[in-house]
Amino acid sequence: VLEAQKLDPPPAELKLLNRDARRLLKLTKHADEARKARVKRRAEEARAAHQRTAGVGLASKPASSMPVPGSTLGYLEESDRSRWAEARLAELLENVEVDLGQGACVAITTCLSNESSVSASVTRKRGQRSLYYDIDVKCAWRAEWRGFDLSPAKDGPRPLEGSIRLYNV
Repeated sequence: VLEAQKLDPPPAELKLLNRDARRLLKLTKHADEARKARVKRRAEEARAAHQRTAGVGLASKPASSMPVPGSTLGYLEESDRSRWAEARLAELLENVEVDLGQGACVAITTCLSNESSVSASVTRKRGQRSLYYDIDVKCAWRAEWRGFDLSPAKDGPRPLEGSIRLYNV
């Protein structure tokens, strides 16, 4: 009787052994997949390092390539809008004129693009858009009194000119 009990374990113990065996199979499967992914990633990194050192250009992907289900293609997408933002900002700021009252007026004459820095980008993550920008703009301005005779022979208010810098925007 003792020999028969050793050969045939109780049902509760069989259940625990089967559960542990399934768990170990899952763990080994995941470990094998992770090992294969590491080997593939190392091979891709080695190819990329070779391309960088050899100066070989990157091949363009065919237009018919479809993303694999579960891939992260399109997860994070960024587009640079700096040129558009710089042109639009110059368009909005140039020739802006403000009447200060009593004949005084200030106008922005030009945006000094060589002394300005504008960077803007739109990032899409999981379908939601985010805008990132950094603006450091410098413009030339002119202030004058209207309604006065500004001829050189007359003594009176003269036009003023200068530059203004708007930064950390």
